[in-house]
Amino acid sequence: MRQCQYNQVCGGCRIRAEVVTGDLWESDPACYLTDEEIGLGQARQARAANA
Repeated sequence: MRQCQYNQVCGGCRIRAEVVTGDLWESDPACYLTDEEIGLGQARQARAANA
């Protein structure tokens, strides 16, 4: 599951993700931040390097 460092600020919306994408665990489609801004860019790069 993705962990956003700003989740305490906006709360994220699992329902909106599920309605729009059909997947409860997809990213919130209303979120305008990039993975790098959220703090996920480094985690994604680390996973890719270990694959």
